[in-house]
Amino acid sequence: MDKFEYKIIKESVLTGQGNGQIDRALNYLGDEGWELILIRFGKESGYEYYFKRKKINTNKV
Repeated sequence: MDKFEYKIIKESVLTGQGNGQIDRALNYLGDEGWELILIRFGKESGYEYYFKRKKINTNKV
Protein backbone atom coordinates (compact mmCIF):
# COMPACT_ATOMS: atom_id res chain seq x y z
CA MET A 1 0.00 0.00 0.00
CA ASP A 2 1.25 3.49 -0.83
CA LYS A 3 2.10 5.78 2.07
CA PHE A 4 1.93 9.54 1.90
CA GLU A 5 3.43 12.50 3.67
CA TYR A 6 1.67 15.82 4.07
CA LYS A 7 2.67 19.46 4.28
CA ILE A 8 0.69 22.57 5.23
CA ILE A 9 2.06 25.96 4.19
CA LYS A 10 0.63 29.38 4.98
CA GLU A 11 0.19 31.82 2.11
CA SER A 12 2.63 34.30 3.68
CA VAL A 13 5.40 31.69 3.34
CA LEU A 14 4.55 31.01 -0.32
CA THR A 15 4.28 34.65 -1.37
CA GLY A 16 7.61 35.75 0.10
CA GLN A 17 8.45 39.35 -0.65
CA GLY A 18 6.79 40.06 -3.98
CA ASN A 19 4.27 39.31 -6.68
CA GLY A 20 4.75 36.18 -8.70
CA GLN A 21 6.46 34.38 -5.84
CA ILE A 22 3.49 32.08 -5.26
CA ASP A 23 3.72 30.70 -8.82
CA ARG A 24 7.40 29.94 -8.41
CA ALA A 25 6.86 28.38 -4.99
CA LEU A 26 4.02 26.15 -6.22
CA ASN A 27 6.02 25.07 -9.27
CA TYR A 28 9.01 24.26 -7.07
CA LEU A 29 6.86 22.15 -4.75
CA GLY A 30 5.39 20.36 -7.78
CA ASP A 31 8.89 19.61 -9.05
CA GLU A 32 9.66 18.11 -5.62
CA GLY A 33 6.68 15.75 -5.99
CA TRP A 34 4.19 17.68 -3.84
CA GLU A 35 0.58 17.75 -5.08
CA LEU A 36 -1.73 20.57 -3.98
CA ILE A 37 -4.84 18.91 -2.56
CA LEU A 38 -6.64 21.71 -0.70
CA ILE A 39 -6.64 25.46 -0.14
CA ARG A 40 -8.33 26.56 3.08
CA PHE A 41 -9.06 30.05 4.38
CA GLY A 42 -9.05 30.74 8.10
CA LYS A 43 -10.01 34.09 9.60
CA GLU A 44 -6.87 34.33 11.68
CA SER A 45 -4.42 32.30 9.61
CA GLY A 46 -5.34 33.44 6.10
CA TYR A 47 -4.92 30.95 3.27
CA GLU A 48 -3.32 27.60 3.99
CA TYR A 49 -2.17 25.27 1.23
CA TYR A 50 -2.27 21.52 1.84
CA PHE A 51 0.04 19.21 -0.10
CA LYS A 52 0.74 15.50 -0.23
CA ARG A 53 3.26 13.24 -1.93
CA LYS A 54 4.19 9.60 -1.89
CA LYS A 55 6.47 8.78 0.99
CA ILE A 56 9.91 7.87 -0.30
CA ASN A 57 11.26 6.12 2.81
CA THR A 58 8.42 3.98 4.16
CA ASN A 59 10.45 2.99 7.26
CA LYS A 60 9.88 6.42 8.85
CA VAL A 61 6.67 7.20 10.69
